[in-house]
Amino acid sequence: IPSLTSADAGTYTLVLETLGGCQSVPQSVTIGVLPTPIIDVSGGGDVCVGQDVTLSAVNTVSGVGPIQFIWTGPGGVILSQGVAAEDEPCVVTINDIQISGTGDYTITKTVNATGCSTSETVTINVLPGLNIDSVTPDTSICEFEGFLLSASNTVSAGLLTY
Repeated sequence: IPSLTSADAGTYTLVLETLGGCQSVPQSVTIGVLPTPIIDVSGGGDVCVGQDVTLSAVNTVSGVGPIQFIWTGPGGVILSQGVAAEDEPCVVTINDIQISGTGDYTITKTVNATGCSTSETVTINVLPGLNIDSVTPDTSICEFEGFLLSASNTVSAGLLTY
């Protein structure tokens, strides 16, 4: 059985039979399936340099009891760890994120009572900040006349809107 679910719990009996019809003595085994956390993660995606980024993960399986958790960032750096109630969100905030914060962030949750665990990963893509280095100077324009505003940016960031 490649991927057990609670529906697979029960007693399984094995009987071998030769081509001539001779059977072995039946052998039975009882399989119990322990609940494993299912993690719902929010956060991640594209963010800008300097932002605070919050990632949150909550277990959606009830009845498992306290859960150990660990958040890791790029390179396996531990960001947060502890024990939470089964339905308590496990939150980590990355303050003032920089380009080096780009990468995968993984939450692993393990049920204290059984040792069953699961992990989920989200990716954060940190976009460069913008740096306006010249802008049209302050001026006064007569009403109903046109005016062109211009600025330049020192960071390559693709199409800009204003």
